[in-house]
Amino acid sequence: MRFKDKRILVTGSTRGIGRATAKAFAGEGARVVLHGRTTGAAEMAASEVGGVAGFGVDVGFAADCAGLLAGSVQAL
Repeated sequence: MRFKDKRILVTGSTRGIGRATAKAFAGEGARVVLHGRTTGAAEMAASEVGGVAGFGVDVGFAADCAGLLAGSVQAL
């Protein structure tokens, strides 16, 4: 369990490779925050994967990225 108790943010993790990556980290014991374009999808993915939180953010905007990081730090 190389990632046990590590804190990880996986962007684009509501589906596909990002979701599989988040699930793998959670399976290794990491505390994972998931990210997607919509809050609903991110929260649903977090609950299904075993993540601690899910955030919907458009990473094309610096202010939104800052909010994602702040929320992730608070959740973790």
